[in-house]
Amino acid sequence: MKNKRYSLPQIIFIDLMHNSKIAISLLMMILISAIFVVYITYQTRLCVAQREQLFLQRNALDTEWRNLILEENSLVTNNGTEKINKQGV
Repeated sequence: MKNKRYSLPQIIFIDLMHNSKIAISLLMMILISAIFVVYITYQTRLCVAQREQLFLQRNALDTEWRNLILEENSLVTNNGTEKINKQGV
């Protein structure tokens, strides 16, 4: 028997040919994993964009609420002043 020397790429290729089912299933799992990474990244970006829109909406509603409080306080103050003026006359 003669000892034949193989290079590392040859050994890997021969091993892959003997275990082709395992290699194909590993490649499929890698492909599926990559697709899920892309999908999750896309969903994350959508959620971040939606979050920013909700923050803008919250700020607009907060500003509107503050203006309504100021308007209410102004109306209450004006009604109180009118009552005092009517009583004084």
